[in-house]
Amino acid sequence: FFANELSSAYTMFMASGRMVQSEKVKVGNYYRIYGALLVREKSGWFSKSNNNYVVYSDDFGATWNVLGGTYALKGGDEAKVEELPNGDIVMSSRTSGGRYFNVFKFSNLNNASGSWGSATKYSFGGSNSTNGELMMYRGLTDANGTEYNVMLQSLPTGSSRSNVAVFYKAFSTTKTSWSVSDFTSGWTKGIEVDDSLSAYSTMTILPNGEVGFLYEDDYSTSQGASGGTANIVYVPLTVEELTCNEYKLPA
Repeated sequence: FFANELSSAYTMFMASGRMVQSEKVKVGNYYRIYGALLVREKSGWFSKSNNNYVVYSDDFGATWNVLGGTYALKGGDEAKVEELPNGDIVMSSRTSGGRYFNVFKFSNLNNASGSWGSATKYSFGGSNSTNGELMMYRGLTDANGTEYNVMLQSLPTGSSRSNVAVFYKAFSTTKTSWSVSDFTSGWTKGIEVDDSLSAYSTMTILPNGEVGFLYEDDYSTSQGASGGTANIVYVPLTVEELTCNEYKLPA
């Protein structure tokens, strides 16, 4: 990365949690992989800036490219990405009390051409800043049997690193166009996974339809400047639990 894709980088890392493999783009034997980078740029010895980039690989990680050829979010932090039903990419980047969202709209999926929108913040509540997970669960149904694609966002909601919860927002399965504004309104708080000290979290869909939820529990900063400690807790959750019974798996 330093030599070939992002020579402007002073330091960088891929944020904690899952990467995303495309359901839309296959090149040769492999479906495309996306990952989110947090990069500290070489903008000056005392004035380095943090920016988010999305990188992708069409050869299962042998080589990588920067999506759009530029940053997705200037002044960002740890971030996650998710592929939308039409193949566009949404980024969710951590910030105090919420997340910054941005969307990459493809003009050509196969050659990865397109552009980023204007990053916008959504305040979920609380005043913390830790990373969480962004994941779309497709094809859930409401009480009337209508199908929706439901986006999930996990993050702490307390005044400190505490009260990890999952927010959700449902979209019509017929929706074909996406923008930043789709993710900066209308979220509903679902399950509060932990009602005490808790921090980072991630999740994935399990073969039985439940969601495997992994997070830091009993977070402590007793080590001071040298870092914090936490227990790592795994919890399988149903979609009914996640959305407080508003959505369920289809029959």
